Amino acid sequence: MSLRENEPVYLIDTHAHSDAFSVPEWIESAGRALARGVSGNLSAGVWWDQFDHLLAEFSDWILPRPANREKSLEFIGSSGYHIFPALGLHPMEIASRWRSVDGRFDTSRAEADAEKFFDRARKHRNVIWAVGETGFDASSSVVAGWCGKDELLDAQTFAFRNCVRLAVEFGLPLIIHSRSAWKKTQDAVDEALAQGVKTFMVHCYGGPPSDLRWIERRGGFASFGGVITWPDAHRVRQGITECPADVLLFETDSPDLPPVLADGHRPLKNEPQFLCDVIDCAAVLRQQSAVELRAVNFKNFMRFLGF
Repeated sequence: MSLRENEPVYLIDTHAHSDAFSVPEWIESAGRALARGVSGNLSAGVWWDQFDHLLAEFSDWILPRPANREKSLEFIGSSGYHIFPALGLHPMEIASRWRSVDGRFDTSRAEADAEKFFDRARKHRNVIWAVGETGFDASSSVVAGWCGKDELLDAQTFAFRNCVRLAVEFGLPLIIHSRSAWKKTQDAVDEALAQGVKTFMVHCYGGPPSDLRWIERRGGFASFGGVITWPDAHRVRQGITECPADVLLFETDSPDLPPVLADGHRPLKNEPQFLCDVIDCAAVLRQQSAVELRAVNFKNFMRFLGF
């Protein structure tokens, strides 16, 4: 599905964490984003209690999910800055929440959290735009404290499969986190698609360019953030140059991974306004106009959402 003739283009940060800001910080951040033309952000879900916090403290910015494309464009185009909430079971959080004292997978705690996850989803279905973050992280800092990598991946698989269940039940896309576990991610995504998940986004894409074709063949998306502005991030910068246009999305992952700005400095804290700098950098690397890439981002974001 592409943008129709004369349809507006909105600049949306496709992955950020609004709830990681204090409300006073967010008021200022959203104002700076609007001043630079950023209309809103998909707020990736970390856990059900962070989702509770988002709904309670950020209600003035939250956009309900409509039933059709026309209404979604009307909502997105309404005045002010908008948050598109997602609900997830983040693989990094599992390292602290579902680990027993001996470093094993505590299934009772996992099942209790999964029950709360589905409870929140069914109570607040009208404001959930996507499911995730979910996925796999076997990096050394996350594995530490577990009795082994396989034990951690089993716990993350439990979380992933619950997110898949919700995505299928609600007809929503998945937001994928993958680090040091790409083969596991590939197998899990194929399983999710076979079970009826419509599409997915690999956020903060950092893999080799060759894997972008794997994502494209499955109808998924790869989202690139501030890392592409880092001069020494050679693999990611090569990836953005070779990413197929129908796969491409842009994000900030605010408040993490701030970009290097045009004047050479790197802010201490990322925020959605810096999406403009990410796209400007991508325009140079891809030899395309920033205006064109903004249109690509919005077209693909609408496709990701299913509109």
